[in-house]
Amino acid sequence: SKQIVRRATPFCSAAFLALCDSGATVATISKREKGWQARIRREGWPQVTKTFRTKAEAERWAREQERRMDAGQWQDSRESRRLTLQEAIERYIDEVTSRNKGARPEANRLRWWAGQLGSFALANIRTTDIAEIRDHRLEVVSSTTVRNDLATLSPVFSHAIREWNLPIDNPVRMIKWPTPKKHRDRRLSPQEEQALRNTALTPYQSAYLTIAIETGMRRGEILAMRWEHVDLTARVVHLPDTKLSEPRDVPLSSAAVAALQSIPRQISGKVWPWSSEGAASMWNRWVRRAQVEDLHFHDLRHEATSRLVESGRFSLTEVAAITGHKSMQTLKRYANHRATDLARRLS
Repeated sequence: SKQIVRRATPFCSAAFLALCDSGATVATISKREKGWQARIRREGWPQVTKTFRTKAEAERWAREQERRMDAGQWQDSRESRRLTLQEAIERYIDEVTSRNKGARPEANRLRWWAGQLGSFALANIRTTDIAEIRDHRLEVVSSTTVRNDLATLSPVFSHAIREWNLPIDNPVRMIKWPTPKKHRDRRLSPQEEQALRNTALTPYQSAYLTIAIETGMRRGEILAMRWEHVDLTARVVHLPDTKLSEPRDVPLSSAAVAALQSIPRQISGKVWPWSSEGAASMWNRWVRRAQVEDLHFHDLRHEATSRLVESGRFSLTEVAAITGHKSMQTLKRYANHRATDLARRLS
């Protein structure tokens, strides 16, 4: 086949070897059965080849690769064309997710993505592929869930670009994300609270409800409580590891202290007898038994924060110190409840 050796004049084996020894780029364009193959060789660089429909396309590609090598901008795309999303996800789970809080649900969500596009090479995943899955997903789940799906997958591409040095784009960032739903504003009515208390099966459940409403702690923070960190005399529970990875001391009301005093202590030192999955399952059965509709456990944190603000006894900064909210913008939503209450009293 006819070969074109760029920068080789005259073309002979001795000149060819001299070019290779000097580190110059040697690009050959060869006729193949299904098109034209461009091959780039340079000392200290991996040999790369690509086949094109026309000779002109092959030459343009070769020139562009040479330009990038000369400018120090060339990146090897072979790995990104070999590495599938399935393989990338498993590697990411091992390197990153396994060290995160909430590793199991994050890994499950990532493996869901592997079930959708796992056989695709990273370099071959397009924005249209992600957008199509987004649209189908929106037909069966909320926009918040889809946003969480996308927010879980996007770091895989970012990590591959930053840490694995793969020359790819992040298709997740390039698509339009669903509009987030309005903030959930579910309040717990006195009747619903009483229904939950009436249907509590154990002292643990009653105390669990009281601690959630009185402290505003997140479910994970409550379940991680240990007796060694609870000081009933000082009326404080220490949280050494929170969602934001910062320790926090949470003050306990008289009702919270009484609730903790009402439950037996376990040999393990844990305050509560459930795992995260067990607590979630217990809560779902409990609200069905109490016939309380559409109440998430996290709604109790919202209820607790609202009550603290509406009491008028604490500033927003003090409420944030109790609940662990870092965004004052978030707490301003609760302040609106207090403004309504003040207006009612003014009238």
